[in-house]
Amino acid sequence: MKKRSATFRRETKETLIGISLDLDGKGENTV
Repeated sequence: MKKRSATFRRETKETLIGISLDLDGKGENTV
């Protein structure tokens, strides 16, 4: 469970970063 939780948190963090970039209008230019 710890491994899954860590992976989930990592994916969530990356998703939040992606959303932040999209809000800034730079999401399209960022991989």
